[in-house]
Amino acid sequence: MILSELTLKTLQKVFGKQIKVADVVLIQSLWSDFGQLLRVKLSNAAKQSVIVKYIKVPNEISHPKGWQSDLSTQRKLKSYQVESAWYQDYSTKCIAPVAKAYASNTFNNETVIVLEDLGCAGYLPLDSNATDHQIKQTLNWLAQFHAQHLDITPQKLWQTGSYWHLATRPDELAAMTDLTLKAQALNINDLLNQCEYQTIIHGDAKLANFLFNKLGAAAVDFQYVGGGIGIKDVMLLLSSMPQTLMKNEADYLDYYFTQLARYLSQYHAHIDASDVCKQWQNLYKFTWSDFVRFLKGWSPNHFKLNSHSIAVTNSALKEIEERLQVKK
Repeated sequence: MILSELTLKTLQKVFGKQIKVADVVLIQSLWSDFGQLLRVKLSNAAKQSVIVKYIKVPNEISHPKGWQSDLSTQRKLKSYQVESAWYQDYSTKCIAPVAKAYASNTFNNETVIVLEDLGCAGYLPLDSNATDHQIKQTLNWLAQFHAQHLDITPQKLWQTGSYWHLATRPDELAAMTDLTLKAQALNINDLLNQCEYQTIIHGDAKLANFLFNKLGAAAVDFQYVGGGIGIKDVMLLLSSMPQTLMKNEADYLDYYFTQLARYLSQYHAHIDASDVCKQWQNLYKFTWSDFVRFLKGWSPNHFKLNSHSIAVTNSALKEIEERLQVKK
């Protein structure tokens, strides 16, 4: 595989013109063929290998779910700008493990992000279904991340993190046939965004975006990082775990909030950690209904539209109706 000229120049700028590319391995193509994630092995360099995220808009865009539009393209392009900003401005201060960013370079319609290869530190992706231990490692990462960034206003990131955020998904909302959920979409969105305690969230905290070693988890893929409530990340994580482990949902939530309270006491001693936990826990069902709203418009037959997610959503809708009745 041949590297682009921009990628090679970026690598030379970081590690020197004497470097040689020993091997290039495709890890995966980016969504809608917007580029590639590569492992580049180097010689005559300070690092044996790096991860390169190479982004270039394809001449013909083909979305796996059929959502080809200018809005979709612009959202995707902004997501890479956000990711570059995250690595440049936030990652070096992040206490929870993330890859170090060596460089970010944009020229014309190409962007290159050069990152630390976490594999060199013993972090590996899942090679099968996650274990109970790995899910708790991930929940611990999220708790530490959310606690550290509590009350930080995102700059150059998404004002509201997560790829399913209502304001960025008008086409999917219009396509919904569940009129009850559709009618409450804005009310659900307001409940989440008006919570007293906001932080920075990962925005795509599925299990596939975490790597693991004996000490814990590390996160990758920060395209949808931005403001929000931490329980949104927790919901998405739990939605991505094997359904056989969903019976442990309550235990996982208890574990996350125990870790969150511990980290909050370390980083924000003046904040009432129990109040943060209480408010976010009360919004858990609404994070599910917000996500289900997106799925029902985007991919009505998605496997995550299962008995659990629908039941939680129906519970959230019932509570919203009761709240509205009280206001009348």
